[in-house]
Amino acid sequence: MQRYAGRTFGSSASLSVSGRNDHEICVGLSAVLLGLAVGCSHHDKGEAKEGEEGNEVKMTLDQVPAPVRATLMREAGGATIKDR
Repeated sequence: MQRYAGRTFGSSASLSVSGRNDHEICVGLSAVLLGLAVGCSHHDKGEAKEGEEGNEVKMTLDQVPAPVRATLMREAGGATIKDR
């Protein structure tokens, strides 16, 4: 028998993490898993889907202001810009 923190353990017993009992660890893990499940279930809720984009207006490249066109061309780095 071994003594640790006022408790007696048999030779095959293992110590709990940081003195916590199994119930506290189970409750903590359950809370973490529940948080992950709720967070992942709302992942796509905030993003608009194609077709639900509200007041979006499609424009050709020659219809956008010159600074916008210059930025698009610079960011494209010579690649062709085309409509999806």
